[in-house]
Order: sequence, then structure tokens, then C-alpha cells
Amino acid sequence: MLDVAERAAPLAAYAEIEFLNILVFAQAGGIVVKYEDVAASPEKELRSLFSRLGLDWPDSTTQFLQTSSAGEGSYYSLTRDPLVAISRWKQEMPQAHIEKVQDIVSRAPVGRQYFS
Repeated sequence: MLDVAERAAPLAAYAEIEFLNILVFAQAGGIVVKYEDVAASPEKELRSLFSRLGLDWPDSTTQFLQTSSAGEGSYYSLTRDPLVAISRWKQEMPQAHIEKVQDIVSRAPVGRQYFS
């Protein structure tokens, strides 16, 4: 039976391909949004996105962001602290599994940024 790292090798290859797709998309003028950036600074990042898309920023959007990031709701809730959410998996996953994930995703340039 293959171990986790061997079974996940195709995932690393897929991540590499997706990274290249993102680069091509960005070079063609596409807008690439990184979840961690939005989680760290939701209003700033989303205002920038709205502006690039030529959309107005209604007050209701600000209100929604403030309400939805005010705390931790249930699993299916719209209420979530984004800074907690982006790193929760590292807190809940055993260290040995984190190390395997790190080994696998760090093979692709896009994955290295998560373990620097």
C-alpha cells in the first residue's frame, strides 16, 4: 500500500499545473484573488476587486463584512473570523500530517508560500 506522500504525488503535480494556469491567467489580464489576502484584510481587498471590476461599493457590503467576520459561527454559518479560519487546519491537524502536507505542497511554487 502507498503511503500518504506517494498517494498525494499527483496532487503536487496538479498544484504545479494550477500554479502555471494562474500565472498565464494573470499575465493575460485576469484578476487573481488570494483567499489569505482577503481574509487578512477583507474590506481593502474586496474594495480593490470591486474597483477593478467597475462595481460600486454599497454600504450594505461594508455592513455584511463587519457582521460576517464578527465571530465564530457554526460550521455552515456565514459568521466567521477570517483570520482564525485561514489557519484552523494547522491547529486541528496532527503535526505529522502537517509535515506530510508541507512536503507535498512545497514541491509546487504556489505551495511554498504557505510554509515560509
